[in-house]
Amino acid sequence: MTAGTGSSFAEAAGALVRIEGTRHEGLLAALGARIVSTRRVQHSVDHREMSAVMATRAGTVTSPAQQVASIVDRIGAGDAFAAGVLHGLFTNMSDQDSLDFGLAAGCLKHSVPGDFLRHSAAEVTDFLGERRFDVRR
Repeated sequence: MTAGTGSSFAEAAGALVRIEGTRHEGLLAALGARIVSTRRVQHSVDHREMSAVMATRAGTVTSPAQQVASIVDRIGAGDAFAAGVLHGLFTNMSDQDSLDFGLAAGCLKHSVPGDFLRHSAAEVTDFLGERRFDVRR
């Protein structure tokens, strides 16, 4: 959407929430018109830096960059991040805590071979509590 067209943030975000051309207003309302993204800086094959940002109607929330070393598998890290953010939002975590939880899930996924994160929410919370984002085997 172009600035100055009279479109609201909710309308712009709503345009992103479509499945087979059908707008899912319930999902948009549940998410409160948030847009999230990761930023990844690749340092080498097994070392990257990840940070995250969430845009809301109230402003922007960020999670600081975390170093992820000794990567086993990068596939699925973005999905783990998205699932972590959604988990946080649907369990009534704050925007900051949801974003941090999602980033922790995405970072932790780098230690797991395969397409998806097999850790529980409690394990992600423990990992987040350690604030140690380097991958351990």
